[in-house]
Amino acid sequence: MNDTRNPPHDLAWAQQLQQAAQAVGQQHLDLIIDQTGWHKAFTPILKDFNPPLLWCSLLAGTPHEALGDDAPLLLRLDLQDEAHQQWLEDLIEHFAGEPRLLALLSPAPFDDLAKHLRHCLQITWPDGEGLLRFYDPRLIASVDDMLTPEQKTLFHGQTRMWAWLDRDGQPAWLAGQWSPMRRWPEQLPTLHLDSAQVDRFTAATEAEAQLKRLQLLSSLNMPSREAMFNALRAAYWHANDLNLLDERDRLGLARRYAAHGPGFLQKRPWIGRIALWNAGHLKPGQLWLDLPIDHEVLRVSLAAR
Repeated sequence: MNDTRNPPHDLAWAQQLQQAAQAVGQQHLDLIIDQTGWHKAFTPILKDFNPPLLWCSLLAGTPHEALGDDAPLLLRLDLQDEAHQQWLEDLIEHFAGEPRLLALLSPAPFDDLAKHLRHCLQITWPDGEGLLRFYDPRLIASVDDMLTPEQKTLFHGQTRMWAWLDRDGQPAWLAGQWSPMRRWPEQLPTLHLDSAQVDRFTAATEAEAQLKRLQLLSSLNMPSREAMFNALRAAYWHANDLNLLDERDRLGLARRYAAHGPGFLQKRPWIGRIALWNAGHLKPGQLWLDLPIDHEVLRVSLAAR
């Protein structure tokens, strides 16, 4: 990925994070590094770091521990230590243009925070179980969006604030729900997602995948990649509402959302085609047959398919 951002702008984020910590009286900052698919493991660096810092794998002791070097890492930086402050800047610069860093403000003891986040990583749904990839900065807001109020209390319970750089390199913030009065049970409840939550979150992952294939945002009247993602996610939510299960139908809807905006479904010829679909006159994969996208408006790169 080519980084088109200004490094000083990225490093200004380090200052903002330190100022946010100072504002709530914290002398430390926690970071999660998403190592998924990264070309070099960070574990050896963390082991040799001087002065030492607190760190752990969030998959240690879980059924997913075998992921090894792809595991998310939690580390705590001492903001009173100049070497730790410098390393914060170095990490941000190192990962410039890559969605790898998720920062959080937490007053919890490090081991308690690690245990809590490790628990929240492991989720179940009606026909399975797996990992909740909240440590991917591109997905943290979508995770928050799909959780119930009770689940949010659990998920955010050890965190004052989450922070990351969005798809346009702009600082993004999400409030936590830490409270000094809250006492956690010895056995935390499992985060169980129902089918509707799974569909809602899957729409976000589909939108993220499609975002990589779309170009020329200015031609689409999209002010930013973040705006494009939100449009695509809304398209996939609409696909769920229409009960579109075939990938061709879902992809076609997302691309037309990007080219024409959500209002296109109320215009000809698309409104008639949706009526035929709702009446059961079209088979899966036929929804957009003979209704091409305006390629002068939208360019789609299929290289990633």
